Amino acid sequence: MQKRQLDIFSKILRDGGYDCEMYASTFDFIKDKGNVTEEEFLRIPFSYKSDIRANNLEKRSNHLSNTFGIFGSSGTTGNKTYYKFSMNDRAVFDRIATKIMHRVGANDKDLGIICAPVLDGVMAHTMMWEYTAIGGGYVNCPIPSPENFMSVLNNAHPTIVSGLPSALDFSLAPDFTVPEDSSVRLFLSGGSFFSNAKRKVIEDKWGLSWFDFLGVSEIFGPIMGECHMKNGLHYDPELLLVEIIDPDTMRPIEEGGKIGMLVITPLWNKGSPLVRYWTDDWAYIMDEPCECGEAGNRIFVCGRKNDYLSINGNYVFPRDLEQIVFSEANSPEVYVDLTEDNKVVVYTRGISEQGKKDFIKLFNTELEFSTLEVFENMKAHKPSLFSKKIKEYFN
Repeated sequence: MQKRQLDIFSKILRDGGYDCEMYASTFDFIKDKGNVTEEEFLRIPFSYKSDIRANNLEKRSNHLSNTFGIFGSSGTTGNKTYYKFSMNDRAVFDRIATKIMHRVGANDKDLGIICAPVLDGVMAHTMMWEYTAIGGGYVNCPIPSPENFMSVLNNAHPTIVSGLPSALDFSLAPDFTVPEDSSVRLFLSGGSFFSNAKRKVIEDKWGLSWFDFLGVSEIFGPIMGECHMKNGLHYDPELLLVEIIDPDTMRPIEEGGKIGMLVITPLWNKGSPLVRYWTDDWAYIMDEPCECGEAGNRIFVCGRKNDYLSINGNYVFPRDLEQIVFSEANSPEVYVDLTEDNKVVVYTRGISEQGKKDFIKLFNTELEFSTLEVFENMKAHKPSLFSKKIKEYFN
């Protein structure tokens, strides 16, 4: 945690940026609100999605910046989280979006195709604003089926695709051929996590470069992004105070490479105040300098809180499974379950002996391997690469 970050936070606190019912009495223990110490900051309770939902917009709004709009989270849990998005938020978004879009080589000549439903969630809207922030254009594909996507591709000739990592999954089918006149040169993803092996398959098939961004709906998306080295997410420490929290000690992890829970404090006067927001994402600090030469901070996000296995103290995420199967073949078809006698079974369409060895090393236990011939589109039927049963067994 940098002194500069504490100074910015202190100024927001002193100037009333957190004067709302959600944080009523939260900061009473701080001796000098204009000079918050690191230990005082670490005593501030975490903010969870449930806290935001328990306080309506009026209780969370500090009215220090005019309202730009009211948005919500993507609602993947079936329960949206609504918040005020201010003119100040939009100004900060433009600043962040411009930097991360230029970092990957997007410019004002580009036309993006937005593969996301345009409802009241912030995800699709911020994907659009990424392009307007740099003077580019966009076209929507609000129902991003393969048929709709190809129709937009053939008629609008976009140069960039923005969407979830699964946006181009349909093209992994062996009989799919990328159109010869495809103008797509970049794929910008966010909202989920993927393996580098899958990235290479998509890049090779489409002849493009795939970059990952991180968006947090309750802040906005995106807030971080990769550079051309594709090794971790760069972020601005004067706009985001990032903590990686040890789930046992509930204290920040200082050393690089150790996995913990990602917690973020936006360092500007936000429309709906947010302090020490618990994102439910596992991540770690990348403390070695990036080979791109850009000074600053980076993290690597591993996966979601409820989608991992803890095996003998090691974390296993869906992207780890994906890395193996995409190194084997151009297919995401893998599913891990538990038999009635508590044996771990890996379902795949087919896997080599080396692939089996990689899975055994990953799980550090004996495994059964079973081929499922009828496994047309795993992601359409399974919400995760792990069964609920195996999550409960390991976690």
